[in-house]
Amino acid sequence: MGEGEDIEADLVAPAGGLSVRVLSSSGRPLFAEVFVAPLDEGPITERVREGWSRWTDESGEAVFHHLPSGPIEILAGYEIRVGRSQGNHVPGRTKAMVPEEGIEKVELRLLEGTSSLEVHILGPGGVPLPGAAFLLLDEDGLCVKGHWRSGMDGTFRIEGLRRGPYLACAAAKGHGPVRDQEILVGPGRNLAEICLTVGATLTVTVVDKVGRPIPGVALEFTDFRGQSVLDLTGYCAGLALQVTGESGRSRIEHIAPGRYTITASDGSREASLTAEVADGEAAEVRIELE
Repeated sequence: MGEGEDIEADLVAPAGGLSVRVLSSSGRPLFAEVFVAPLDEGPITERVREGWSRWTDESGEAVFHHLPSGPIEILAGYEIRVGRSQGNHVPGRTKAMVPEEGIEKVELRLLEGTSSLEVHILGPGGVPLPGAAFLLLDEDGLCVKGHWRSGMDGTFRIEGLRRGPYLACAAAKGHGPVRDQEILVGPGRNLAEICLTVGATLTVTVVDKVGRPIPGVALEFTDFRGQSVLDLTGYCAGLALQVTGESGRSRIEHIAPGRYTITASDGSREASLTAEVADGEAAEVRIELE
């Protein structure tokens, strides 16, 4: 068996599992999102593998099967949507060893947060934006609160937060989304504003080596952190999957200002370039597929 086959066998070999039960401090089952990731360096969001996050059931339990044996870090998010638990709980964290066979049972009791945050989503000129989407991420990059439609005054009110730093993301159709705005939550009631602009327009033309337009080419836009503009924030801003038309062109509107890498691929050929767009401006780039 070759070296690559050994690695593949190690990755797919079945092992033990984890049963994670999430409770309030008084022992009430909580509807919560649980993430499991190997202990390692780097952000938790980069270590959570596909299928290693799920919501607890009505008993507050989430079960993960066939995890490779070894140290595992468990992150249980408090309730971020209307569910069976109406309390506001801060995330909890613990560690566990996964057995080679059987299920390791772990219990997490979450405390209620004592701070609150009122966020105002504003458009150009300070006009409130109703119907905006808002995500609040913790320092690990995990979503701890998510709201999909702001009120008529463009406001979100979030209760039960712990004190500390957060990252805020906001989006509204017809505006460039804002990602990773820093918000520091202190004791008691906190206020924050997020201002969205109209964003920029970026037109991409894909041609072959003799300059003929190529229709049907898929385009991927990623920012300087390697994040796709079509993630949840971009989706809520009305951004859609980009494919070149008959003219070999595709235009993306209301993209947030900044520098982007655009990758064009038709399945057999691929090319990339970087482009920078400013708020309220239109930019055009040309990609050649050889």
